[in-house]
Amino acid sequence: MTAATHRSFKVNVPTSKSLSNRWLVLNYLSNDSLNLHDLSSADDTMLLQTLLKDLNEDCENTFYCKNAGTVARFLTAVLCIQEGKEYIITGDERMQQRPIAPLVEALRQIGADISYLNTEGHFPLKIKGKTLIGNTLSISADISSQFVSALMLIAPFLPQGLTIEIQGAIASRSYILMTQRVLQQAGIKVRWSNNKIHIHNSTIKPQSITIEKDWSSVSYLYNWILFLPQKEYELHIEGLFKDSCQGDKVVAELYETLGVTTFYTSTGITLKTTERRTNTFVYNFKDCPDLVPTLAVACAGLGISGTLLGLDTLPYKETNRIEALAAELNKMNINVSYNSKSLHIEAGKLKITQSISTYNDHRMAMAFAALQAFDNNITIKNHEVVNKSFPEYWQEISNLK
Repeated sequence: MTAATHRSFKVNVPTSKSLSNRWLVLNYLSNDSLNLHDLSSADDTMLLQTLLKDLNEDCENTFYCKNAGTVARFLTAVLCIQEGKEYIITGDERMQQRPIAPLVEALRQIGADISYLNTEGHFPLKIKGKTLIGNTLSISADISSQFVSALMLIAPFLPQGLTIEIQGAIASRSYILMTQRVLQQAGIKVRWSNNKIHIHNSTIKPQSITIEKDWSSVSYLYNWILFLPQKEYELHIEGLFKDSCQGDKVVAELYETLGVTTFYTSTGITLKTTERRTNTFVYNFKDCPDLVPTLAVACAGLGISGTLLGLDTLPYKETNRIEALAAELNKMNINVSYNSKSLHIEAGKLKITQSISTYNDHRMAMAFAALQAFDNNITIKNHEVVNKSFPEYWQEISNLK
């Protein structure tokens, strides 16, 4: 490696919106007992801040959550315990297609007063807030972990606490573990035994909380360094750590076999390219489904075969991500077969198309954007959709093109 060919970049990624949103809910429910630092600048977090402020000031009774699944589901649970108040909660057209029934039925089991205003099982909802006196419920978590997390976040504020019995398979278990870790950091006793989560009625411990950087957002940078034509690149990203409670930190392990090594420092990580170790990528994403678009594009860009499993929740995201990925990869001469739970990418030579549709999905936009490392003329439609989770994305990667 010579000085002429070696290039080093520092890239900033946002703080975790998943962690930010959990801490915002706890802070609201504990009457602002927390001092939160480095909250995410993502649209979803900004929206939740605004809606919680409106709720705190009692100036709104209709809450519009756009297409923010975490915001809509967390807020549904929060509104149920606002005693003596009546609310309507809804979202955009896509949000009204996404499921909410498991959470509604679970909340009803402990006394919540919720009714559907249009289609059964979907937003909009009418909620009459009250004291919830039940302390045990059961819920299916195979569609979204956000249902369980929403219940966990209100549990310490219920008179008798809450025991949540999870039925069947668990989607995105890592996000429930994240919620558990946040609650424990806040001083809440949480016990997860077999399929039951026990949370006591508790008081939040006043403290200062600094939100860590977002492993989901850094995942897209792995593809950039993987696809850049010169291999003597390295990327430095501050604020990411090996012991993070974010499940998407597994991205470091996944790319080790594809040709990117992650080096941990005292302040963050450094990414460097290495020799690729596999021509066939197989992984079950049931605990980290947000990484699927990134790894699908990685396989296509490398020209290797990929079998992506555990995709049960992807049809219910901002778009049906399985169908969207297949459509865009097929446009680029990549043969893709899929069903509702898996996607298979055949090895083949990528034929770059000049326009990528994003389906109003931030993860589609950022995953496919790395193909600009091959051809900077690729247009990413509706490119501002990245504001949902990584508003500074285009600015941060501008030096990499």
